[in-house]
Amino acid sequence: RAMADAKRWIYEHGSATLAFYFEETYYNSETYSYYYNGTNTLNHEITVVGWNDSFSFENFAENCQPSANGAWLCKNSWSTYWGDEGYFWISYYDTSISQFAGISAQPADSYYKNYTYNGTGWESYLSHEGNAKISNVFKTGQYELLSAVATYTMSYDSEISVRVYKNLPSGYSNPEVGELVLTQTVTVPRPGYHTIDLSEEISLAPNTVFSVVIEYITDGTIYFPVEVDGQGVNSYSSNSGESFVYLPYYNKGWYDAERYGLNNVFVQALTKCDHQFFTETVDATCTDIGCETVWCSQCGKIESEKILPLLEHVFSEWSRYKHDFETDREVSIRKCELCGYVESKSIYYQKNTVRIDELISEFFEYVIVTLRMIFNYQL
Repeated sequence: RAMADAKRWIYEHGSATLAFYFEETYYNSETYSYYYNGTNTLNHEITVVGWNDSFSFENFAENCQPSANGAWLCKNSWSTYWGDEGYFWISYYDTSISQFAGISAQPADSYYKNYTYNGTGWESYLSHEGNAKISNVFKTGQYELLSAVATYTMSYDSEISVRVYKNLPSGYSNPEVGELVLTQTVTVPRPGYHTIDLSEEISLAPNTVFSVVIEYITDGTIYFPVEVDGQGVNSYSSNSGESFVYLPYYNKGWYDAERYGLNNVFVQALTKCDHQFFTETVDATCTDIGCETVWCSQCGKIESEKILPLLEHVFSEWSRYKHDFETDREVSIRKCELCGYVESKSIYYQKNTVRIDELISEFFEYVIVTLRMIFNYQL
């Protein structure tokens, strides 16, 4: 099954990777082929890009040939001067080949936050006879939607149950003492690291303490991922209240992983932003367009933008004509009461002519001045 699964992965994704033991003695430079049937420790890693079920066993070095045809087409890292411009064949039956590995990525912005206590990939595990549970407890920072969880499996067709609890009380010593908001059972087809989309998104308010519980379901032995000092090349540290393990074969309840030197388990929680939209408005004026923007105050996502058109000017009455000596014209102006924009109009000034509007205006000014003088005199 592993070979068929590897072929399907390469066909769908373009490549996979594997580790094996390399020694020049077992390499045939004429046919660019390699086969090893010993037990030495792995010392090299390559990229597998194809296969040929009919690749003859006779193509391999005479001192060490497999029992049947078939080989993986591999891309090496030793430049194009090595092998067939950097490529070579490795027998299906090479005894040093480790498990194939492939990575299927998705855009980083698929999720808003990744809650995790793990700084590296899985390199340590513990085994257990029968079902076992692991859990991580997290605390939210903003309004979020729990959309997926992630963990590792080591077997084909691993059955796991995912449970999510929220609003854990202070001083909790059990990740299942909160409000159960989701239960979901899935079968993971292949070993490795997996992101599991939840059947429904769970709303989480800021500062919500929640837990993700992963139960591995089996009739035999299961292997669950946990950081254990001494099992890997890295040194780990964790805090009480972060990770928990439930191993019925050894005990009858939940135990804080840090207390027993296990450090953090590999359980991640992936959230999307539960958008908190608000409207920001820049008013339009007579000279500048405005804008109405609806955007999220948490992640900055713009939900919508609306252009506000220019306002119409609100003009005052036209002023009296005044003589502009520079242009020798009569000029009248009016001003927008909103933005101060000034509009003007002018007429040509003809000497020795009398303007009726000026004559009337001057007459009334004369009458007003005269009446004021008479009034003051009588007083």
